[in-house]
Order: sequence, then structure tokens, then C-alpha cells
Amino acid sequence: MRPAIPTFLLAIGAPAFPAAAVPGAGNSAFFENRVRPILVEHCYECHSEDAGKQKGGLLLDRASGWLEGGDSGPAVVPGDIKESLLALAISHKDEDFAMPKEKLPDDKINILLRWIRIGAPGPEHDLGDSEFSRLGDQDFLRTKARAHWSFQPVVKPEVPEAGGAAGNPLDRFVTKRLREAGLTLSPPADRRTILRRLSYDLIGLPPTMAEVTAFVNDQRPDAYERQVDRLLASPHFGERWGRYWLDIARYADTREWQAAGRDSRYPFAYTFRDYVIRAFNEDLPYDEFLREQIAADLYTDRDDAPELAALGFLTVGSRFRNDRDEIANDRIDVVTRGVMGLTVACARCHDHKFDPIPTADYYAMHGIFRSTEDLDDYPVIDLGTAVDAKAVADYERKRAAAEADRQAYIDGLAKEARADFRKKPAEYMAALHDLSISKSADVRKLISGGKLKATALTPLGRNLSRVARGAKQRKDPFWSPFALLIDTPEKKFAAALAEGIAAAKKDGAITVNPALLAALERPPAIRTKKEFMRRYGDVIAEALAAGKAGSLTPAQREVLAALDDPEGVFVITPQAALAASNISGRSRQAIAKKDNAIRDIDAEHPAAPARAMIVREQAKPWDAYVYERGEANQRGEKVPRRFLTALGAAAEGLAFPPDQSGRKELAEAVASPRNQFTTRAVVNRTWMHLFGEPLVRTPGDMGLQADPPSHPDLLDWLAATFVEEGWSRKKMLRRIVLSKTYRQGSANRPEGVARDPENILLWRANRRRLDFEAMRDSILAVSGSLDPAMGGRAVDITVPPYPPRRTVYAFIDRVNLDDIFNTFDFPSPIQSAPQRPETLVPQQALFGMNDPFAIEQARRLTRGIDDINDGSVRRKRLAELYRRVLQREPDSREIQLANAFLDTAAEGAEVKDESAWQYGYGSPDARLPAGERFTVFPFWNGPRKTYQASKVFPHPKLKFVHVSATGGHPGDVQGVAAIRRWTAPYAGKFKITGEIQHMSDKGDGVRARIISSRQGILRNTIAFNETKGTNEASVELEKGEVLDFTADCNQDGPRSDGFRWTITITRLGDTEYAPPGQKATWNSQADFAGPPPPPLGKWQQLAHALLMTNEFLYVD
Repeated sequence: MRPAIPTFLLAIGAPAFPAAAVPGAGNSAFFENRVRPILVEHCYECHSEDAGKQKGGLLLDRASGWLEGGDSGPAVVPGDIKESLLALAISHKDEDFAMPKEKLPDDKINILLRWIRIGAPGPEHDLGDSEFSRLGDQDFLRTKARAHWSFQPVVKPEVPEAGGAAGNPLDRFVTKRLREAGLTLSPPADRRTILRRLSYDLIGLPPTMAEVTAFVNDQRPDAYERQVDRLLASPHFGERWGRYWLDIARYADTREWQAAGRDSRYPFAYTFRDYVIRAFNEDLPYDEFLREQIAADLYTDRDDAPELAALGFLTVGSRFRNDRDEIANDRIDVVTRGVMGLTVACARCHDHKFDPIPTADYYAMHGIFRSTEDLDDYPVIDLGTAVDAKAVADYERKRAAAEADRQAYIDGLAKEARADFRKKPAEYMAALHDLSISKSADVRKLISGGKLKATALTPLGRNLSRVARGAKQRKDPFWSPFALLIDTPEKKFAAALAEGIAAAKKDGAITVNPALLAALERPPAIRTKKEFMRRYGDVIAEALAAGKAGSLTPAQREVLAALDDPEGVFVITPQAALAASNISGRSRQAIAKKDNAIRDIDAEHPAAPARAMIVREQAKPWDAYVYERGEANQRGEKVPRRFLTALGAAAEGLAFPPDQSGRKELAEAVASPRNQFTTRAVVNRTWMHLFGEPLVRTPGDMGLQADPPSHPDLLDWLAATFVEEGWSRKKMLRRIVLSKTYRQGSANRPEGVARDPENILLWRANRRRLDFEAMRDSILAVSGSLDPAMGGRAVDITVPPYPPRRTVYAFIDRVNLDDIFNTFDFPSPIQSAPQRPETLVPQQALFGMNDPFAIEQARRLTRGIDDINDGSVRRKRLAELYRRVLQREPDSREIQLANAFLDTAAEGAEVKDESAWQYGYGSPDARLPAGERFTVFPFWNGPRKTYQASKVFPHPKLKFVHVSATGGHPGDVQGVAAIRRWTAPYAGKFKITGEIQHMSDKGDGVRARIISSRQGILRNTIAFNETKGTNEASVELEKGEVLDFTADCNQDGPRSDGFRWTITITRLGDTEYAPPGQKATWNSQADFAGPPPPPLGKWQQLAHALLMTNEFLYVD
């Protein structure tokens, strides 16, 4: 509802003289002289074309802007202050409408209100409608779309005349554009170059030297065609091209957030990844590929169908703390922008500003995905793979044990809850009054102090509300007084109870349990409902005591029968106890640990069955409403589930059933041959991966904002042919890579640079850097380490011993993506990524120089190549090294440089460790010399990323002592500290900041000390289940002075004394700059790293250098 205009504004707006006497009334002078200056100063920054902004859809630089208004309606109703939202905004009486940010002075408010009152005259030369002002105008955008290339249906154009490009029609389209610009294709690339290019493009791996030699020497006319077919048939093809699709699908092996203690992994995301790879290798028709990913469950009756894994396209995305509106938005985006190149999600809060996509279209699709449910338990799918019976039995045994352990924990919660109630039934009954009858307190308040358990109180409260007032209870001897009297008003309760007791004592009247009746009428007299319920508890306590003593009366036996009634008030089931336990963080973490143990088995056991991350139809479809301004609590018009109205041809003939989600119909519309966005998008992106640049520069946005294709006829010819040939991606790829355009060389030509410097017309091949996957896989391939195994669970490629699987099988953590991925432009899996960024940063070179993975592969690369100084043998060894890395022989200049290097290089050159940090254990006694109180940890645990006392963990004597990036754990006795040692690289003043966290009520806490080798203890802090600062504002240090950051347990004993401690050391002084070449800030977490690898020999150093050459890292 529109907020009311404050009445005081009406008074302010009343003119001090008749409207006719206002200077400039009825014309533009008043606006130009009095109003526009205010708008320019305070409003145009956000609401004018010059600023390029129309926040909230509102423009205030033209009359049509304020008259038509923005998302909230007309800003100005001429002559009517009460109906003008601008008047409300400037009043600042409604926070939702208050504008500008700082309230205007009263004199300016008065001017604007007078302007409205006199009819809101505009400028003499009004801007009127413009492209900018019509952003979001759906009628205008629909009209514009009718003439825009991307909204036109795909019509297969005629192939141009040969003109010297006979054969592949693709070349004719390209050479036609080149001829018009006075250019030609470049000569073809040499055979080694084109085979490397083809191999990287189709399978993401370099050819072997044997493959290059065979191709160079193959004189058959179809030699190249044979190579194309060989690579398209390779199982590695799906690994290469499947990874491109995983970018679009925002694939990750984790969700973005999970509650504390909960495992954030998607244990079965890998089944979607393997489905994608398999689909590419089998050349599954693209339309079928799309339909399965949107609605595979609606195309099969099999519960174990392997294609169900395709639904991971929807489910491997973020879960947004289970916010179903956000999940639906994510799925709309991946289907529309990801598949079709249309930014439909931009219409969530208002009509799309740039494309003919009204908000109603967005919410029509929103209804489809809100009518779709995610599952907690995923079905096992039949992949037709052989199983090892022994391994399966081991899996089933371990999983059954983990499930039994979980169930035992839940059963224990219920047993403990029931026992606690029986210990103090009167206290519980009184609390149940507050919780369920008077509703004067919630569970958290009632259990505070630990006197009562939520696992008992919550289920009992629900039972009491559900059961105790029923017809059965009204006739039950134990429950009838409660059922008949509890709803009596409090003021009348005592009298009603007395009357009830009297009635119960009459023969033939209400039957009440004698033990209860006696308790209800004994003194002191019951005056309140709470006392009444406490008396119930007393009766239960007395019956339980009599039962223990063996002196039960028949009436007390009846009380205990009510207590044990499996359908009664006092039943506490394991599931009810579990649900109630979630109120406690400790309990949540405990059950999470049990759940995680099961998930670990499912995620890691080699015989765990594959499961599909499916969705299903919601029992009752969601009624879709437009959310005004994207706010779920502000519902607008109801919209039926449907496809985009601007693409009606794609959904022609499709009826979206009212009793179903419409997901199957959506899949049909997206994969329709009449959906020009789908077909053009897949062709455009395929071209991008082969040539380095797409035909349409914005593969994620092919709407009205998109520039025209560089070769529009070529794009449509390929799209039409793609559909004609059965939506076959392999046929499309084969056609493109067989073209002369693809096979030309990449050398620059002066005339090409002059006429087409960006190579838009394709007069040469583009040089391209290997992406992260191809680079890493190539290093593994040339070193002979690559594991060709396909499929299966993800592996962590970032920790030693660095699994040699292809990078497509890497574990992708959605939130904590390892820096190596970001360094090499791996796309964020937070959202669909149709195109990767491309950066050139120093960290990329540093990876090749210093990363232990690259260094280890250089070491492996030289296996079999001995460091022999005899000239002829050395030359053979050098040639072998070049063949392995670059698939060619070294030239004379390279041989000369290599010999010079081998003659002068130091044997066993160490990789430089420039870290100021060391990690170890020892004593926190500052009286001991620095050398005596510190022992370097001898073992680095790569998978856990910790330094520890030995490979055996916990250590037989030192137990759990270790250091990690964020903290660590001391030994079990005071005096055995985990130590992070920092050595000052130069003299100066330094500031130390940090916090020690001991977040457990178990253990004894930790004692954290900062000890200087020269000055002794600088800080001594004890933390127990808390966070404490460990800051030193200023410390004067000498060069080489040692600071030990020690953490040991506060008392002896095997305790839970893990800690978090992140330390930052910053240089202070007159200048913020450290000495040349030196750091000025150190952070214990950011600087933390494993030990440097062993030194490299001469040949290994040479191999390492070759792995860093542009020739290795670039295609062409």
C-alpha cells in the first residue's frame, strides 16, 4: 500500500500567494530557475542520463521521468502533493522512501512542493524519451528485439561462392570477409604445430614425440583427417570438452556454506562430472544432453538410470543456507545465461532493463524451480561397472557400523531424556505449563542453567499440545482432569478444579485415578494451573518411588501405565530427541560428527555405490507470484509457470500442466531447434574454445546489448547445420578443425596488422596460453607421471604427493578454492561461467619457478637421462629432453646454450626458502637459550597440511603436538609447546597483532607466550573456551632476533586443547617502507607453507627451465 503523505507537508506546500502569482507558473522558468538546481545538486547523481543511472527506474531530468516514475510508481502527480511520491521521499518520514540521503533544507523542500502544486512544469526543451530513458520499457524492447539479430530465428544462409576457398563452407564465409578487407588466410601451420594445436584443442594434452614423427612422415592425403578422427575418438576428448561444460554448470564438490561441524562436501558431485565426460565421449546429441540435465527424472521410469546423474547440473550449485528463492534464482541463471546466453536473472527485481524479459517471465520460471524439490538421500545409479565383492562387503560393513553408531547416539539422547524426566517430573510438568499452557517462556529460557533437558522438554511440550486434550484423554482416569480443566480461564481455575474434584467423588460421575485425585485435593490447595501441573508431576514421582520400593498400589500402576503409553504424552522417540537436541551447538556438532562419518565412507570408500544428485517434483506445485522489487514478502500478480514470452516459438505447442512443475516443458523449450539462443550459444562457445575468441564477444549475454557477430552468416550456418546433423558436437568440431581457417599459421603479417589488428576477420590463427588444466596435465604428461584413469571421486591436487590424475578430477571447493586455481584464471564456481577471464600476473611465473609440484615433475622428467659430461652422450640426452617437453629436436643455438648452462650450473641447486618462519616444538621457558628450547618438526603431513613430530600421529610420547596454518595443538603436558618461530630479517620497530582462540569447554585451556631471544617474555596469555588478544604495540628488535610464539596446555593431561592463533607482524618507524627487497608485513596464516623440495640436479634444472618456456606454455 502506498504510504500516506504526512499532513504537515500539505501545510508546507500551501502557497503564500495565489498560484497564478507564482513567478513562472505554468511555464518552464520556475523549473529552470528554482527546481532544476535542486535536482542537479541532490538527485541527478542517481537519476539522470548524464550520470548514466536511473536507480529504482526513476529519471528526474525530464518530465516523462517524474510523471511515469520508476519501480514504485509515478514520482509526481501534478497539482497533488498527497499522491506524489517525491513529496514523501523528501519528507524523510518513511525510511523506505527517504531521498536524498541527507534531508533537504526546509526552503528547498518548500520549492519542490510548490512546484508540484502548480502542476510540475518541465523544461522548455524536454529530453523526452531516449534509449536510456526507455531502459526497462518492455514494449519498446520488444519492438527493438524484432529487428535485432539475436532475436531472429536461425535461417541457414547460402554459402558464398568459392573464391579460392573451395571445399569447407566455413572457409568460404571467412574468406568472403577477408576479401572485402583486402586480406587472405595465412599459410597453413607446419605439421608439428598443427598437431600440437589439434591435440590441445581436442584432448587437452600434447602429442607425444612418436605421434608428431608419425604425422610429419605420413604422406597420405587424409593424414590430417586421420589425426582428427583419432583424437575425437580418444576418451580424453570428454575430459577436455567436459571441463568447459563444468564451467557453465558452476561445478564444485562442496556447497558454499554449512552449519558448524557439518560436512560441506557433495560426495556424489563426481557422478555429474563423469556423466558430462561420458556424454561428450559418446557424442550424446546436445538437445538430449540439455533435456537430461534439466529433467532427466521426468524422462525415465528407472530409479537407477545412469542419466539421472545429469541432474547435477541443477544440484551442484550453491544452496544459499537452503533459501529456496535463492536456489531457484541460481537455477534460472544456469539454465538461461549458462545454456542460452540470456541474463534472465536480471529481471528478478524489475523488468529487465536491456532485454524483452519482464519480471513476470522471471517468476514464471521461478515457479518451475520452486515446484522442484531437492532430496536428502540420493538414489544409487547403475553405471554398469564391475564391482569387487570383497570391497563391497567392506563398504557395507563400515557403513552399517557408522549408521549403528549414529543410531546408538540418537537412542542415547532419548534414553537420557526419559531418565531425566523420571528424576524430576514435577519440575518438568511445571516447565511444560510455562512452555505449552501459559506460553510464558521458551525452551531456551527453561533449560538455562542445565536443570532441564531440551531433548525431554521439547518433545513433551509437543505431545502435550497434540495429545492431552483429545477425546481419549477426556475419558482417561489419569488425564481427564487435565483435558477437562486446562482451558479454563486462570481466574476461574481454582473453583473449577474444586467442582471437578467434588464431581469425581460422586458415585457414577467422572472417573479419576485415585492416586491423582488424592494428590489434587491434599493441602496446600491448588490455586493455579502451574500448581495443578506440578501436582501431576508429584503423582508421577510418588508412583516411580513406589515402583522402586516394590509397594505399588493399583492406582499407581495406572499412573506408570500412562507414563509408558507408547502413544501418550510422555513418549520421547529418538527422532524427537534428536530434533530437540539441535538447540545446542554441542549437540549439533556431535550429530554432525556422526553424519560426517557416514558421508566420509560414502565419499571416500572405493566400493561406495555411485549416487545421483537428483531433484523431484513437489507434491503440490508452487503458485508463482511476482515479488515486488524482489522481496518475497511483497507479492504482486500471480503468474503461470511458462517459458520466456520473447521466445514463444521455442515453446510453441508446449502446455505447462497446472499439476506439475513444468520442468519437462522447460527442458523441451530450452532444447528446441527453434530456440535460436541455445543453438547460437553452443556454436559461439565452441568457436571460442578453438580460436581463442568467440564470434559474439559476450558469450554469456547475447541479448540486445550484445555486439553483432564478427561473422553473422557463419554463426547461423553453423547453428543450422549443427541441428541438421543431429545436434552432434563431434561433427561440428570435426567440420571446424578440418577447415583451412583453423589450420592456418599464427605468424603476424604486416598487412593483416594494419587492416585488422585484433584479427577479428581471422587472417591468422591466434596464439593462446594453455589454460590451467592443459598446463598442469601437460606437465604430468611430459614427465611420464600422468595417470590415465578416468572417472571416480575427486582428488585434492594441491597437497603432496600431488595425485597425477587429470585436473578435471580435482576437488573443487566452492568457498575455499585453492590459490593455484585463482592464479591461473579458473572460474569461480559460485555462478555459471560461459567464459573465463585471462590475466597475466607474476604469480603464474612464480608457480613454475617455486611450486613443489612443478619442481617434482621436473625431477621426474629427467628419469633415464644421466648427467654425463661426454659431448656426444650429452647431446643425445639433451635431444631426448627436448623431445619429451617440446616434441622436437633442439637447434644448434639451443644446444650451445644448454651446454653452457650444464658446464656452469651448480649441482644440487636448492630451491630457495625465504620464509622468516620455522615450525617446531619445545619448551616455553624463556630462561633457556633459544637453541635449546626449540626443535624443528621433522615431518610435514601434506594431506593435513601440518608440521608434526613424526609420521605417526599422535606421536607415542609427544601426542597431538602440531602446527597448522591457523593454529595447532600442544603436547599433553605443560612445557611441551607447539612453537611458531619468527626471525627478524632486519632491525627496527615492529607491531605484533593477533588473537589466541581456545573454543572448547573441555581441556584446560592454552598458555600462549611471545618470547624474545634477547628480551625474554613479551606477553603471557591464558585462554580457556574464549578468545584473547596477543598484541604488542611496539617492539624494538635487532636483526636476527628470534620471536617464539609458544602454546602449551595450561595443566597436564590428555585434553582437548586445540587452538587457533593467527599472528601479524608489521614493521613500524618513520617510513612505511622496509629495506629494499624486504617485506614489511608477515602473516602467520598467509605465509604458512610446506617445506621446500630437495635440491635439483643440473639436468633437472634444465628440464625445469624448459617447462617454463613460452613454447611449452602456449599453443603456437
